[in-house]
Amino acid sequence: MRYLTRSMMVLLCVLVVVAFSDAQIRNSRHDLSSSSTTTGPKSNLDQVCVFCHTPHSNQSTAILWNRTATTATFTVYSSPTMEGTVPQPAGASRRCLGCHDGTVALNSIFNSPGSGPGTQPTVTPAYIDTAGTRLTRLGTDLKNDHPVSFVYATHQGTDPKLRAASLASGKPVVVSGSITLPLSGTAVASATLECTSCHDPHGVTGVPTFNRVANTASQLCFTCHIK
Repeated sequence: MRYLTRSMMVLLCVLVVVAFSDAQIRNSRHDLSSSSTTTGPKSNLDQVCVFCHTPHSNQSTAILWNRTATTATFTVYSSPTMEGTVPQPAGASRRCLGCHDGTVALNSIFNSPGSGPGTQPTVTPAYIDTAGTRLTRLGTDLKNDHPVSFVYATHQGTDPKLRAASLASGKPVVVSGSITLPLSGTAVASATLECTSCHDPHGVTGVPTFNRVANTASQLCFTCHIK
């Protein structure tokens, strides 16, 4: 067959995007599938995406979110050099903490796989990093962790050592040279800095700890901070 129909071309493009995303998260520490080759929690399922996303009956239409939300109250970061106060984690950061605060079981998902209600998967260990290593299990005390969920422009407006945000393709970002970090929201004036500003939960090939870029010579830090 010499020519592809429009629907076939669209399907091929979707498959390429899915394959690219899967290649980054598969066998990463966010891969809880039974076939994952990395150390860390493992499930009895061969599915990779279900522990965060589901195509049906999801809790958030924006990202097809499938996890039970954390109800924890957090001790947040504060500092005399901080321009303003830090709120409770919200949005993308609270979704990250749904695993990383260590209060929600890893198999606690909204829509289990299978027909009907499905069967709740098992994950061993049941909670993230039962040993309590701070790099993975942050807990509910975040006072010594980078602040999140604050309105970036509000703090940047009174702190000349924070780089100003801008719009790129209609989305608020902070740009320094070749590095672009996303903020959460649709407008610069109200966009917030979240865990996902510095970390890509799907991973970046060749970059550890899910950083959006390698932090060589603190380049990740210097994207926002002018030092």
